Amino acid sequence: MRNRTREEKKKKKKKKKKKKKKKKKKKKKKKKKKKKKKKKKKKKKKKKKKKEEEEEEEEEEEEEEEEEEEEEEEEEEEEEEEEETSPSLRT
Repeated sequence: MRNRTREEKKKKKKKKKKKKKKKKKKKKKKKKKKKKKKKKKKKKKKKKKKKEEEEEEEEEEEEEEEEEEEEEEEEEEEEEEEEETSPSLRT
């Protein structure tokens, strides 16, 4: 092995430091990207859940309206039947 000069050692140290810094930066970037992706996924999931809840709510409202309409129709039919039976009782 040969003896390295002070400049070579400095150069090597600098190179090593640079490499380490680059690696750290890359790791940080990757982590950030992963976090962003996770956040996006969470947001999407939340949005989907909200949409489903709204659809469910809308569906329930429609069902309630239908039930009310049916009840009204039944009441009207009952009233008509009562009206039909009353005149016949009179005669």
